Amino acid sequence: MPDMVLQLHDKLAVVQLPEAKPVLVKLRQHKQLLRGIIQDSQTIDKQISLQPENILSIFPHKLPQFGKAYNTFVEPRLLVEKLPRWGNICFFRQLSTTELNNFHQGLDLAYRQFIRRNNLRFLLPINLEVRNPRGKMVGMWHKPKKQIEQYIEINPASFITNPHEPDNRRGGPKYIKCIVTHEISHPLYQLYLPDTIKARWVRLYHSFVRLQALTRQDLDAVRQDLIGSKITLRQYRKAAEEETKLFFDAILTWIKDTHHLDSRSLDLLMSQGDDLQEYWPHSRLHLSEVKVPVTNYSNKNPEECFCECMSWYAMEEKLPKVIIKLIKRSIRAVQPR
Repeated sequence: MPDMVLQLHDKLAVVQLPEAKPVLVKLRQHKQLLRGIIQDSQTIDKQISLQPENILSIFPHKLPQFGKAYNTFVEPRLLVEKLPRWGNICFFRQLSTTELNNFHQGLDLAYRQFIRRNNLRFLLPINLEVRNPRGKMVGMWHKPKKQIEQYIEINPASFITNPHEPDNRRGGPKYIKCIVTHEISHPLYQLYLPDTIKARWVRLYHSFVRLQALTRQDLDAVRQDLIGSKITLRQYRKAAEEETKLFFDAILTWIKDTHHLDSRSLDLLMSQGDDLQEYWPHSRLHLSEVKVPVTNYSNKNPEECFCECMSWYAMEEKLPKVIIKLIKRSIRAVQPR
């Protein structure tokens, strides 16, 4: 999503356009100090003609607060810090002294124990943005685009504790190091890693894919068990064992792709006494499951597998020998000669 740049003396207006929801827009531009950003999916980067009756209100010389206002997502930039080795760090989030210390210590760990140790200084400088948490995402590498340099966004729920570690063994600075090393591995993979090495990662990833075929008897057994349970699809899946869930998800995906029926429609049919035999797959059904021995997120695709493995390697966590061997080969392939 593009950004609307706010300057010190910009005026913001809430505008009601024809057949649209009210949105925040900037009324004029100045070439002065950057003070904030508004993210707007509707009117951004467009020159629009405003009639007086369209303007609901005007906010002069005042930056909005974080959140959503008039169908516009607002996230002011609070501070810009120039950090040696890394680049500019833009803070869109107020951090406590402890959080700020953890953040800087995490960056220092990422530099010393990953960048410098593996001679990957060519990945720097890179700008960073510290933003407010949004869902499950804790970081993101933004690719370089026209007139926009690449940067890393960091937005964990906490800079003190690691939500995935009950004992907080990898919390605080170590957690920040884990996030940063993962995200900076994306440009390493996309921009520097030779295709020959990328192909090795794809093959390694595929080696963890488990292929399986469901016979007609397997498929019918699941259907009969579902009908006999007299509960909804959601309740059935929740109570099922892990292997049955895998089968069940594959069956529902096939039904949706083939018959365009979702789970709500199937629940309705069952409530009316339908045994679903007409919509159930009758021939062999193939399915697959990925089990990379690192983290659940490394199952997503070969690139995320690479980034998680690099992060785990930087954290000095235990990894299979085949992964360590490919990590070392990848590092040698990108190191300056």
